[in-house]
Amino acid sequence: MARNFALEGDGLFTILPALRKIGGEAPVVLKESHVLESPASAATGLASPIFVIPVARVLRGRWKSMKRIFLLVVFVLASFVEGQTPNPKQQFPVFDAASGGFSQGPNLKEYGLKPITVVYPNFMWQRNKVPDATSLPDKSRIIAFAQLAGQTSNILTIDIEHWPLTGDPTTVSDSVQKYRTVINWFKVSAGPGLKIGYYGVAPIRDYWDVVPQGKGSPRYLTWQKQNDAVAPIAQLADVLFPSIYTFYDDRKGWQTYAIAQIQEARRYAGGKPVYVFLWPQYHESNKVLGNTFLPGSYWRMELETARQYADGVVIWCCSSRQKWDDNAPWWLETQKVLQEIKMGQP
Repeated sequence: MARNFALEGDGLFTILPALRKIGGEAPVVLKESHVLESPASAATGLASPIFVIPVARVLRGRWKSMKRIFLLVVFVLASFVEGQTPNPKQQFPVFDAASGGFSQGPNLKEYGLKPITVVYPNFMWQRNKVPDATSLPDKSRIIAFAQLAGQTSNILTIDIEHWPLTGDPTTVSDSVQKYRTVINWFKVSAGPGLKIGYYGVAPIRDYWDVVPQGKGSPRYLTWQKQNDAVAPIAQLADVLFPSIYTFYDDRKGWQTYAIAQIQEARRYAGGKPVYVFLWPQYHESNKVLGNTFLPGSYWRMELETARQYADGVVIWCCSSRQKWDDNAPWWLETQKVLQEIKMGQP
């Protein structure tokens, strides 16, 4: 899912001058700077009120008056708490990894999308060079970035897709160890406040061993065995990010594939959240439909499926820069779903 971006995430572009001090060239960033916000305000958009109770004045009054005031304060506080108690149906975060793929787009946070940081290989490897299948990233870059990211965001996705996870067992084992090494670098440097996971690593994205075969088939069981081999990566992650992009104009097939990816992630997630990556375009590998936007009804079905089976969704776009369209069917459907989530509708 790589773009020609090194990193993205609301609030992170202002730290670019600091990143320039790290060895090698600065990452390529194709978006203007944003103002940093505290993680709490960025996550909730709410300011915490302060209640000041004039104790001395209360004590000078009679017990009856003090009792009335006390009950009034309790009522006000109870009303406030009740108003802020989250509805479980609303707890389905929708993350914005899409705005960086558009020119002249709106601030999607205003619509309810949450910021997320995605780190691409051309930031992690020195001098933005194309990484090979054997080398590890530049540790100094990862440590410096993780420390800064931990101050400005609360969730991060690592995008490394070139280390082989199928095939020769020795090669796979070596790849698993590299994935574990890199996520440990991030976690140790960032601290516990930053939730970290890999894009599309565990489970391994697979369409043809899932859709036409079905559960229990030899190819399906082989796919599960492959996922067993990469489970040690998931054990270190705080959140799992399965990729359920759209390859074909087969809605039933997509749904079968997507549900299987989510269920497989849950098989070894150990209760960790599963946030799926969705892309409102057909995957670029499709020679006919690649990079065209999905029909609104197709996209709506994907969002509803994610809502039913996953814990959240990351909307990603695009492999090439797109012009924003307020009336695009995918965006209109996204707004409807966001409103339903806000209202607590199933």
